[in-house]
Amino acid sequence: MLIADWTTRNLDADPLHLRPIRDEDLEFILGLYQDWRVAQHLNQIPVPFTYQDARELLDTALREAADSGTATFVAHRDCEPVGLCLLHHGQDDPAVRIGVIGYSVMPQHWGQGYATCMVQALVKHAINSGFLSLQASLHVGNVASHRVLEKNGFLLSECGFMEESLHSPPREHAKYTLQL
Repeated sequence: MLIADWTTRNLDADPLHLRPIRDEDLEFILGLYQDWRVAQHLNQIPVPFTYQDARELLDTALREAADSGTATFVAHRDCEPVGLCLLHHGQDDPAVRIGVIGYSVMPQHWGQGYATCMVQALVKHAINSGFLSLQASLHVGNVASHRVLEKNGFLLSECGFMEESLHSPPREHAKYTLQL
């Protein structure tokens, strides 16, 4: 499958619909990452998260989708955005076929299985796109995300390494891997 094809396709993840990120998603991104309950789990989100930060994140996601095949999706349920997820190449060389996934869900939608659905859709999409494996890195204290990855067949491959954060001292992280 051509990279341009998989970065522009919608994905279905019953009960969610995932569509590629668009310019009109700016306000949703701003609201998602301004919420400390979400931002605290993400190292690369500045706190406070400003309109300019949202604009830069969106512009980067759109540019990377066009340049490198990174796919960022907004997940909707009944036309309401509930989360954001992404699949991108984990290496500088896309031919290596290692993918990295990430996901965030609005707190009012936590505990409803949406993150699990988004990851299921990303795994299926990665398989159809020819990836050989997927990786996800998360803060060790993010217990819900550990469960989401484990439900989707990811295995803990590394634990206890420190990662820098834009909003806190370096924190302990875990890496999960899924062979496709």
